[in-house]
Order: sequence, then C-alpha cells, then structure tokens
Amino acid sequence: MSRTKRAMNQSPFCINYLPIAFLGLALAMACSSSPPTALLPATTEQPRSLRQYLDTITQPISPELAMLIAETFVVQQGYTDQTIDWHKQPIQFEKGEYASDTSKIIQLRRNTLSPQAIGVREYGDKGGKWLVGFKPINGDNNIVRAVTMDSLVKILVMQAQNVREDWVLGKVIE
Repeated sequence: MSRTKRAMNQSPFCINYLPIAFLGLALAMACSSSPPTALLPATTEQPRSLRQYLDTITQPISPELAMLIAETFVVQQGYTDQTIDWHKQPIQFEKGEYASDTSKIIQLRRNTLSPQAIGVREYGDKGGKWLVGFKPINGDNNIVRAVTMDSLVKILVMQAQNVREDWVLGKVIE
C-alpha cells in the first residue's frame, strides 16, 4: 500500500486537506494565467518566499504536491519565460554556478525550461525522495532537467546533471 493511502487509512477523522487544496488551486490555475506562486495557500500573513511556506511542512508530501512545489521553484528561480523579481526571492545557485551579479544568472536561466513538469518519480533506497522532470525549451529528445527534494522539502535542488525522461515517467526497465 502506498504511503499516501496508508496515511489516509490511519484514522477516519484525520484528513490532510493540504493536497486537496493544492489540487483545487492547480485546476483553477490551469484556467488562468497566474504564475505557480499563486499555489501557495492563503494565510492571514502570506509567506514572502517559497522557502517560508516549505518550512511549515511537517508530514511527507504527495507526488502531486512535489510537482506543484517544483513548478513554483522553477518559476521563482528564473528558468521559465515568466519575469521574476529576483530582489524579492533568494536565488539558489546550482552546483558549479557562480556569479557576482545575480541578474546574469537569471539572464542565463531565462526561458530554458517549460514551466509545466512532465512527471514526478519517487526514488532512493527507501523512497521518500522526489524527482520532478522539466523539458528544456531547446533540448535533446528524452532528456530533462530535474528538481529533487526530500519528503519534507527541507532540501530542494535543481540538479546540474540531466535525467532521462523515460526514467522519470517510469518507462525504463531497470
């Protein structure tokens, strides 16, 4: 039984509404042109960054939530064609990426990835880690960029190494 099903079966009165809220917001987003940052739940005080929201996560996330977090991350880190205010969001450098001027990094990243993920896959010896794939705008067939995270999203990273799309989608015999 999957971890999500097992968690939902623990108590008939314990329902995790966060994934349900995110899926509802994702459907609303599909009908609008608002950026993925609109997926962050409304609170009395809106978090100023994705990291502030992620710091509130206390239970393992679902694959759907991993995908939404990764989609928000690629927009906020400047990989899509959407304009970002990098003065308000801290830019997380990739391994081997250096610059004294953050705007240069944003210029190099701009419009390199599609904002919609192609798929999500749980990995690791015991699972609990998520990899979300994104198609490059000008890339090779069957190659994607990957955002990885642990189950509580304490670690969220754009991987420097590319990944095979068929592996992300579970189409490769291992």
